Amino acid sequence: MSSNIETLVQSLENLNKLKYSSPSLAFSSHAKIEKLLKLIFDIGRKKTNFTEKQKQTLGPLMLHAIRPIQIHVERVGCQYRTSLEPSVYTKRSAIELLIKDYGDWPAGQGTKLSEELASSNIQETIWILDEVISKWREESDSDEVEPGDNNFGSEKEISENYSNTNLFPSSPPPSITSKSSTQQTYIQKQKKKTTN
Repeated sequence: MSSNIETLVQSLENLNKLKYSSPSLAFSSHAKIEKLLKLIFDIGRKKTNFTEKQKQTLGPLMLHAIRPIQIHVERVGCQYRTSLEPSVYTKRSAIELLIKDYGDWPAGQGTKLSEELASSNIQETIWILDEVISKWREESDSDEVEPGDNNFGSEKEISENYSNTNLFPSSPPPSITSKSSTQQTYIQKQKKKTTN
């Protein structure tokens, strides 16, 4: 067996030891699932061929991975993020490989892995990850602002909106409207620059 396949067997055998009863155990369990998904992705990317014996060994072991993968992806779907990590794409690809490339593997008792994956609704994990990717794309697209575009409207529109809300007085206090001679000179210079 190649080292990746041996590592895959060990990872799948260790899934019985996953625990979520405390934050540290849950974190450790999620890290193991993330490592497993990365391994599945790497094996798929290398187009590793499995023997029939390996498929018969790995197929039933994959059954133990379904629920932990679902739990992990549900966590990813709820996780706060400031950027979209590449691992989201890796996880999605790994699950898709699991469905498409490993689906014909025997899962035991005359069933195929694809049947077990379908009955467990593993496809939902892909939908969750697609939603995360889609939401992040929408978010990052809305962050792309043209120079000078503040998304708030012109000064006139802002002023009108504020004065119509009654949250702000219609005329500002005198201290704000009275400008020093230095401020007035600066404003005049700025106006000249923009008209030239």
